Amino acid sequence: MGQTSRVGQAVSITLVRELGPVLTALMVAGRNSSGIASELGSMKVTEQIDAMRALGTDPIQKLVTPRVIATCIVLPLLTIIADFSGMVGGWIVNTPLLGLPARPYWRSVWQSLEWNDLTQGC
Repeated sequence: MGQTSRVGQAVSITLVRELGPVLTALMVAGRNSSGIASELGSMKVTEQIDAMRALGTDPIQKLVTPRVIATCIVLPLLTIIADFSGMVGGWIVNTPLLGLPARPYWRSVWQSLEWNDLTQGC
């Protein structure tokens, strides 16, 4: 279609609005959250959680709350890293395959983003 100059715009809008948050959430859910669930499950089986209750400690406050807070803090940072990695990947594909210079790609990436794109999930 002759729209090779719009590759940066398409990559940035697609990544920031949809793919970056979704892929980050899938990775965190698949890797981190399943690890947390299996760790807490094994603690339940070996009765470590019951031992914490017997000692007067709230297991939810000691085991679950820090993990949830850490995930909520790190998830937006991981989304930013995923967005940037995808844009660099688009640049790597754009420059050698399409033969376009890097500066117009990065300019179109930056100019196509709006503040609403970045704060849409908040």
